[in-house]
Amino acid sequence: MVSYNTARQIWDTLEKHFTLEVSSKILEFMIKLQNLKKGSLSLNEYLLKVKQLLDLLAFVGETISPQDHVVAIFKGLPSEYDMFVILSNT
Repeated sequence: MVSYNTARQIWDTLEKHFTLEVSSKILEFMIKLQNLKKGSLSLNEYLLKVKQLLDLLAFVGETISPQDHVVAIFKGLPSEYDMFVILSNT
């Protein structure tokens, strides 16, 4: 920052840096959300992990629609929850 002559130059540089940082965080959190699986987690633990990722996305300015939220939850559930998923969509 020492080599910049104006506050505008400093601001533009910081803005570019943090825009890239935020974009990479959004991508990281979206990928984690899409790849999240319940696995051996309890249902409460799994839902908490989904909520944590949604909260992180909101923190960096990315909101997820309620429909996408539900899709993310259902996508990570094992086949033993298929009937629940089907019934909740009727």
